[in-house]
Amino acid sequence: MPANNSDARQVLREWIRSKAPSVDEATFTDQTKIIEEGLITSVDVLELFLLIEELGEIEIDATELEPDMLESIDRICQTFLE
Repeated sequence: MPANNSDARQVLREWIRSKAPSVDEATFTDQTKIIEEGLITSVDVLELFLLIEELGEIEIDATELEPDMLESIDRICQTFLE
């Protein structure tokens, strides 16, 4: 479990890179739109929810989710991990 937001961001970056090994490191930032740019698939989204729950030690209510909540690492952290 990451001790802080910075560690959580690093875990998310590494996870996304594992799903999209061809991601351009020069342009990949915490603001990169991960779904819009095709870095993860719809199947990966389920795994991402589990990762977020683990990182934040929270339970996500799927009925309250909005698509933009997973827009970028910044948005994920603002929504679930701060």
